[in-house]
Amino acid sequence: MTSKEIIRKLIEEKNYDRKQTERLEERIDNLSPEVKTALENWLLTGSLESPEYAGYNVEKILQKQPYKEIAAFIMLDWLKNKPDEALKALNTPMMKRM
Repeated sequence: MTSKEIIRKLIEEKNYDRKQTERLEERIDNLSPEVKTALENWLLTGSLESPEYAGYNVEKILQKQPYKEIAAFIMLDWLKNKPDEALKALNTPMMKRM
């Protein structure tokens, strides 16, 4: 699936905001193959099954922070590539970041 197809599905099928979602195109393009496959699977089946990095998968990320699913997949990719940096962000409550 291309990033444009993913964005279309997020907007049309998951009711994501068009402008916010379109801003994620580059991040979606740069997802690692394993995370992108899990994202595509979620869009096709509704299953949040995903690989685990630094002790987290998509479901655990969603339990930890009030993210939308796409943000959890992007966070998972960040955990894969830069775990120390991503863990620090994941363990900071959302309100402290604002």
